[in-house]
Amino acid sequence: MIFLISCAGKKESINYSISNVLIKADGPLFEGSNTAQCEYQVEMEAFLKTQGKNLDQLAGMKLMKADFSMADSSSFDLIKSISLQIASDQAEMKELGGINPIPSGQSLLSINLSQNQGDLSPYFKQKQLSFVLDADLAKDTSMNLVMRADLDFQLTFK
Repeated sequence: MIFLISCAGKKESINYSISNVLIKADGPLFEGSNTAQCEYQVEMEAFLKTQGKNLDQLAGMKLMKADFSMADSSSFDLIKSISLQIASDQAEMKELGGINPIPSGQSLLSINLSQNQGDLSPYFKQKQLSFVLDADLAKDTSMNLVMRADLDFQLTFK
């Protein structure tokens, strides 16, 4: 009987990855805080269909890993720190994580994830969402700032 009770509470989960998300801030940019963003067209319904699931079954979603690189393959030496948020029309902006300070010479970053990110599924049940990145620049630049993000999520189902 204990075995049946312990299995009844276990939720099924699968991974969902988004690769090569380009998050951009148009130059000129100035020393200090600058905002970069990406409008992302959500395709969750199509993905879930390939998994034999639907949006109504989605009970929760959490960011498990977020890796960043500069789109031009340069290092992050211009940037002192970054923080990543998610936003949409029907949900408040939410902090996903960040890294402060960024070690010098880094060309690939894995950010520290927020322990308070909560359930992200309401963002992915919409047609569009935004990834917003705040970058603290060490100096002024006339160049655009373009970062590439690879994001891994865990989805849980009812």
